[in-house]
Amino acid sequence: MVTSRLNCSSALSAEPASNRLEAGDDLAAARLWNAYFDRLVHLAHGRLQAKYQKVVDAEDIALSAFHSFCRGVENKKFPALSDSHGLWRLLVSIKEKD
Repeated sequence: MVTSRLNCSSALSAEPASNRLEAGDDLAAARLWNAYFDRLVHLAHGRLQAKYQKVVDAEDIALSAFHSFCRGVENKKFPALSDSHGLWRLLVSIKEKD
């Protein structure tokens, strides 16, 4: 697990970060990870039913969602990211589908 964190408000804006991520910038990916991963884990944990917690945990779900997001950015699937709120909604949507 990543130990350093950025406050979401101090994270890169969604559009430039996704542009840099699309270009293969690992620092952009790390900053997005630091800004959103713990929130995704918390959200997934809150929605994960107890009977599934022995099979999969919230970190697995958040990791899968973040990985799907990164693949989607690399494949230019999310061209309309304009702010951090839109990015958060997209990550939550991906988490729900993964």
